[in-house]
Amino acid sequence: TGEGINSDIVQYSDAMDWDPTSRYLIYDAFHSVPQDSVTTFDYWAINMLDVGTYLESDSNDVLIFSFFPPQAEGIHMTNPAFSKTNSNYFVFDYIQEWQGEVYDYIYVLDWFNNEIPMIEYNGTSISYPRYSPDDKNIIFQRIVNDVSTLRKINMDNQDSPNGVSYDFISNVIAPVWFVI
Repeated sequence: TGEGINSDIVQYSDAMDWDPTSRYLIYDAFHSVPQDSVTTFDYWAINMLDVGTYLESDSNDVLIFSFFPPQAEGIHMTNPAFSKTNSNYFVFDYIQEWQGEVYDYIYVLDWFNNEIPMIEYNGTSISYPRYSPDDKNIIFQRIVNDVSTLRKINMDNQDSPNGVSYDFISNVIAPVWFVI
């Protein structure tokens, strides 16, 4: 929504995460674009809110932008999470729907070098990936034989895995790292 502009395309958002400086809020948003009176083009996209533009502005101008343009039908970019030590990186799900199946890939966006390396193929499970507090690991969800497990992958740095993932914990969903 902007002054004089209203749009019902963005239906809702979820999977929000703050960058290490607490200036940027990254999230995914479900979009539904009417194609005609019956059908819609639906997709998930990753957006970012620059809270600093709101705090530094005398008006209500807030910078919100999408990282990727709308993809082909059945392609979604979702569940982003910032690196916990460096705002230049975030991990996310790249989902392809094809012939009634869902295929999930875990990618990292290296904003500084403009690269998007793949971390791991996650099969038909949506992963909801998250960095550990020191960025030395990424944990994510995988359903195996109807059992929700968390997988862990060691990282050489924020965008380079050191091997393949391994079982971390069983019978849990939606990983979240936190430090007290």
